[in-house]
Amino acid sequence: MVEYFRTFLRFSRNGRLILSYTLVKGLTLAMQGLVYNLYLLSLHFTWGLIGVLDAMPPVTVLVVSVPLGMLADRIGRKMLLVICTVVNPFSVLGMALSTSPTWQVIFGLANGVMSSFYWIAYPAIIVESSTEEDRQHLFSVNSMLMLGMGSLGYLLGGGITVLAGGMLHESPDAAGPLRWGLLAVFAMSLLGALPLLWLHEPPRDRRRRRQSHSYDRGLYARLLGPDALLSFGAGAVLSFNQLYFVNRFGLLAGSVGLFLAMAGVVGSIGALLSPALSRRLGTARAAVVLQGTSVPLIAALALAPVLGVALGVYSLWGIVRSAIDPTYTGFAMAQVPDNQRSTLSGLYSVTWAAGFGAGPLATGWLRGLTHGFSAPFLLAAACYGVASLALYAFFGRGRPAQGTPNTADQKDQAAAR
Repeated sequence: MVEYFRTFLRFSRNGRLILSYTLVKGLTLAMQGLVYNLYLLSLHFTWGLIGVLDAMPPVTVLVVSVPLGMLADRIGRKMLLVICTVVNPFSVLGMALSTSPTWQVIFGLANGVMSSFYWIAYPAIIVESSTEEDRQHLFSVNSMLMLGMGSLGYLLGGGITVLAGGMLHESPDAAGPLRWGLLAVFAMSLLGALPLLWLHEPPRDRRRRRQSHSYDRGLYARLLGPDALLSFGAGAVLSFNQLYFVNRFGLLAGSVGLFLAMAGVVGSIGALLSPALSRRLGTARAAVVLQGTSVPLIAALALAPVLGVALGVYSLWGIVRSAIDPTYTGFAMAQVPDNQRSTLSGLYSVTWAAGFGAGPLATGWLRGLTHGFSAPFLLAAACYGVASLALYAFFGRGRPAQGTPNTADQKDQAAAR
């Protein structure tokens, strides 16, 4: 355990800067998620328009992720990351100050494009800013901060609107206090982005830039296929978790919100399991074990006879689920050359958006047919099972658990630290 925490102290400057921004990103994403729809409702926008505005972020991810990833691999990640993270808060400022549906759509699109680049850039920056010894620790802490800060962000966002409502002598659900919540998101996002100006990007020689056109399509398919199944399965469950507890067990909405917030905090700690598992099993087999463990947990959630079982199983799955992302991401990023990692991240963003779009549709359709959550949740469990078997077949049998950086990569890592 002592050695585990010593590793945290050895993180590179780039690693610490990424972690600092991730902390702010987790807070502001939750604050914006809490406040924005309420703000639109206070402006008397129709439910249809609110749905369109909510759908724009995943749609923009589908459209821009791969082009942005390829562009970053060509010209460098730091410049694009700094531009996107500094400009993005101003799109939130526009959303806060605008009352026009047209401008909300424009600023919403800008927000979706700019915010998507973080997900494209951070895995590649973490890999090139770390060594084999501390890489999984860095991925794990990054994931823990993103998940854990979300719960605090909900509390902070609600507190700001209540405070603003008291100062303005209005209801916290009125447009004025909610606007102050979005202005807080703007201020925190902008301040959180400024330290990224000190990111150091390794030199990129011409020979390696030319190699960026040589993609191993078979490798990409083996990496992206299991992730698409995981995204579909997760989307099928997570998009309906509130309705699951309310409709199946009769919980009140407030009780469900409190439980999900607590489960999110506890679950985020599970990300810290990734380094220990990866060190013992290798990243590929650790990912297989974690994905495989999810199968009986999701199946138990589908068939849970009483509320206590469902709450316990969901909490355990949250711990396992939060360990999957840093483990699998660290493994996948090490399988491709440095000058293709942002492209791979962009493709992962596409599989995430597609999976989290198709999964809820499948759950809604199956629930309409069966009038319950058992069938769609069992389908999600099956997706996790197939993904774990595929990952084991592709990478878990006799292959190195972690990609070995070439000499040029080692030089880049040394320069990045």
